[in-house]
Amino acid sequence: MDKSIYGALSGAMAQEKRLYVITNNLSNQDTPGFKAERPCFSSVLTDEVVGSSARTPDEDLVFGAISATKTDFSQGSAKYTGRRTDICLNGPGFLVVDAPDGERYTRAGNLRLDASGTLVTPDGYNVKGESGEIRLFEGPFNIAPDGTVSQGGAVVDTIKMVEFEDNDKLKKEGKNLFNGDEAGLKDAENTYIMQEYVESSNVDPVRSLVEMISANRGFQVIQKGIKDSYEVSRKVANFGI
Repeated sequence: MDKSIYGALSGAMAQEKRLYVITNNLSNQDTPGFKAERPCFSSVLTDEVVGSSARTPDEDLVFGAISATKTDFSQGSAKYTGRRTDICLNGPGFLVVDAPDGERYTRAGNLRLDASGTLVTPDGYNVKGESGEIRLFEGPFNIAPDGTVSQGGAVVDTIKMVEFEDNDKLKKEGKNLFNGDEAGLKDAENTYIMQEYVESSNVDPVRSLVEMISANRGFQVIQKGIKDSYEVSRKVANFGI
């Protein structure tokens, strides 16, 4: 069989992974604060793949691969909900939450009050204030643009917001949370809050559908090429050429 088929197979696998990324984006288009992923393609020589230097130049093959996925941190649109516990972050900042593995960060502002009146994420993780957890009693409350939470004419706490030196080093961990251990934590100087709004995901459904069609067509073309290559190899073998 023609060795070039391995390059085609790598291309097919790359398109399959691309399709997975696009599908995941589309499945989260209604998730508040979700940030879309973008696949990064690269070409890899067989030398790097198999670590062999005992080949002649004409034996080198190029494999197509998705080397990584990159998170798109562009701002999503603000959607009005009218719920007092909902907040939209404007700017590059993140909320700080107490997750099972320590402090994590999120853009999801669809918050709620648990049975004890503590402000939490949809998954029940405490949203951190400057003094710890934010606990409210029954009744109206206000959240100022700087995160100050007030109720009954008194300041309860200030929602803790942070920014990062390098968002590209943030790591997604599921449930709309990020690990920021390697991203360079800093104070939030360019972020403010809008109460009764949430940030929509930044997934563009039209763009995603176009990319999905492109990935499917790319996969089909590669699949046909592999089939044709196999047929040629089979005929050559049968005729003893």
